[in-house]
Amino acid sequence: MHGGMSLRGMASPRYKHGRYSKYLPQRMLPRYLESRDDPELLNQRWEIGLLDARIADLLGRVDTGEAGTAWATLDELRRRFEEAQLKGRTRDSANAVQEMMVLVGRGASDFAAWDEVIGLVEKRRRLVESERKRMVEMHQMVAVERALVMVDQLARSVREHVLAHCDGDAARIILSGVQADITRVIGADAS
Repeated sequence: MHGGMSLRGMASPRYKHGRYSKYLPQRMLPRYLESRDDPELLNQRWEIGLLDARIADLLGRVDTGEAGTAWATLDELRRRFEEAQLKGRTRDSANAVQEMMVLVGRGASDFAAWDEVIGLVEKRRRLVESERKRMVEMHQMVAVERALVMVDQLARSVREHVLAHCDGDAARIILSGVQADITRVIGADAS
């Protein structure tokens, strides 16, 4: 009664397979399996598009005022604050400080947005480079099936031309040598 007859391993109804699936919360398992089986998993165009949208959104939020204008306004507010302090006008000095705080906050927000834009542009650059490499590799690699079809077509072409231009014994010797070379190249069994 202590689990001795319990189903274990693959026989258990709670068995999960895969490197991570046995540790994932149940709510995440369908998404994990979908991602694992996605033929476009290495395609990063969606991520690049998402970064482009975020960069455009951030740039739309950045204050369009020139930094020089902000500094000139801050300097004017500093002058008003000092003048109000000298004359003992606490309300005017408090107003100047409040306006400076708003302007500094806006500048800090703009700076943070630009910092995020720069970081996202770098992430985008890395994704684009990775996607470019993936695309290059896709075009340079030939599927095994396609390679075997190409080898078969080459062998047929050689056979056809050898038989058309050589007598029986010479053709057999040449074709036997070609077949041995092809077998050695593709690593197939010679028999």
